[in-house]
Amino acid sequence: MGNQEYGPPPSGEPIWTGAQPPASEQDPTPPSAYPQGSLPVAASPAAYPPAYTQPYPPPYPPPYPPAYPPAHSQPYPPAYPAAYPAAYPQPYPQVYPAAYPHAYPPQLGATGTDKNWMGTASLVLSLVGVWLLGLVFGILGINAAKKGRANNRAMSIWGVSISVVSVIVMVSMVAIFGLGNGSLFGDRVSYSELAMGDCIQKPPGWDDGGSANRVADVTRVSCAKHHWGQVYYLDVLGGASYPGDDAVLAKVEDLCSSEAAAANIVPEHVDQVMVSYIMPTADSWLADHRDVICFASDAQRTLTESWVVEPKETKA
Repeated sequence: MGNQEYGPPPSGEPIWTGAQPPASEQDPTPPSAYPQGSLPVAASPAAYPPAYTQPYPPPYPPPYPPAYPPAHSQPYPPAYPAAYPAAYPQPYPQVYPAAYPHAYPPQLGATGTDKNWMGTASLVLSLVGVWLLGLVFGILGINAAKKGRANNRAMSIWGVSISVVSVIVMVSMVAIFGLGNGSLFGDRVSYSELAMGDCIQKPPGWDDGGSANRVADVTRVSCAKHHWGQVYYLDVLGGASYPGDDAVLAKVEDLCSSEAAAANIVPEHVDQVMVSYIMPTADSWLADHRDVICFASDAQRTLTESWVVEPKETKA
């Protein structure tokens, strides 16, 4: 059976479809006073609202409130209060105060002069003749100047230059001296060790005659090489006391020009021979060195062959 409040009335009973009837015509008896199963002839408008005053009742409200705000009211709500919150004042906070902080405190030499002593030492050592150390310190000074730890590069360069030039000059002098005197090709011996037929280089400072020179050592070389003279006569002076320079000189000249001495020279070179000699002195006489040594040489050229016929020693 339909709803008693809103269902259709019994058959033959009128239905109000227009305006409400006057208040005098309304039944004052409440709906609950009617017996069950019966309805009044004219229903109260309050009990029965006007039928179909509107086509349909309002639709049910949405089951839920909108899950999202209206579309495109704004693109998106701000996800964060700011691009970089106050906790990070910069996008990439600086970990160090500088991009390349100093790992160590400034070292000695920030002014670029702590290695100047190398250039100074190089120049001084090269000037006093210590060329090897001058060269070493000069190279170190140049490297220090390249690194900014010295500002006297020119001094280092001078030290290196002087050392190198000095070494070259010294080597050249030794080579020239050796070639001229046979030291690179012969052996230094005492004049008392010379034998008949030995060839020697000219001693430094030797006079052509040799009478006023006293030498201790000479350079002995092969007679097949360039040489200055060759021993062609040997003798020893006797006597208890030194007879004097003039007497010794006269005796030595007689011995070196004697027939016995000339017989030791190759005949074709006799007229070319320039006689030189070593004779005793007062000091050597006291030391019992009284040797007389006669040399055959050529005043025009050096010799490259032997001028002695039969080397032999003659004793007085």
